[in-house]
Amino acid sequence: MLETNEIIQRTEKLLEDIQLTPFRQNLVWNISGGQIQKLGLAVILAMKPAMIVLDEPTANLDPHATRAVHELVLKLRDEGMTILLVTRELDDFILTAADQLIVLDDGRIMASGPVQSVLAEFGQVMLDRLGIWLPETVEIGLKLRDSLKLNLPAIPISVIETLQVLADQNLFTILINGLRKAETTATSLECRAFGLYPTRTYVKDIHFKENSIAKIIVDVAYQIHKTMGPGLLESAYQSFMVNDLQKRGLRIKSEVPMPVVYDKVILNNGYRVDILVEDLVIVELKAVEKIAYVHQQQLLTYLKASNLNLYNPI
Repeated sequence: MLETNEIIQRTEKLLEDIQLTPFRQNLVWNISGGQIQKLGLAVILAMKPAMIVLDEPTANLDPHATRAVHELVLKLRDEGMTILLVTRELDDFILTAADQLIVLDDGRIMASGPVQSVLAEFGQVMLDRLGIWLPETVEIGLKLRDSLKLNLPAIPISVIETLQVLADQNLFTILINGLRKAETTATSLECRAFGLYPTRTYVKDIHFKENSIAKIIVDVAYQIHKTMGPGLLESAYQSFMVNDLQKRGLRIKSEVPMPVVYDKVILNNGYRVDILVEDLVIVELKAVEKIAYVHQQQLLTYLKASNLNLYNPI
């Protein structure tokens, strides 16, 4: 049985460790998904275990919340705690922070050892047969080694390591142009990461994909709705969303005129997109009680005209 003072001290320290002290009076359902994950972890840490097992601790979290959980895990590891993290998505944070990597196939250990050794021998199998998500940097390294038959000293994990490999092999310009034409240096690539972290770059934060963008958009929309509620003008919600998405590190265009072509007739301003995210995802905002069928058809028209693949009706 713990004394009252000990309970208070542990609670205060854990709130500080997980950066939730300012939210100590909040109800659980009034904090974000990432904060809830960290709070759940703190409940376990209150018992001061020597080892913890985390099963998909960042499932359904956006990159910002994922980073917050990962940073806490890394802090615990550096303090001497043993952590077994189970996941199907191995980003560069986990791979560079892990001491050992164990790969399971149908409940049996297929590979076990230092991260670089496992990636070099089983990386392609993890991607092709097991469906394990690996960072784009690792995929680039495996392709360079297997398709171009390059003798790499190690499979690159971080962005900096990948850029160094590309530069060493005189392939820097070709591959970088295939990813982002404007970002051609290690510094500019690193600064595209969320929060401009100088010591660690998140590959998933740089090479945005439609589905990962959609998760961020939905999370932002939920936070705005939870905070502001219904009843405001669509323009107000649009301004809030543009601001929050830009804070997440996404490139945003608002009120974008889009051309429409019909039977060789070109209309340079056939319609306007409320928000265009990373030139990949259309966001259409509606301050209505519910999304109607015509709203969905409207967005399908937008997709056909823009040749994009994903929209988010908000």
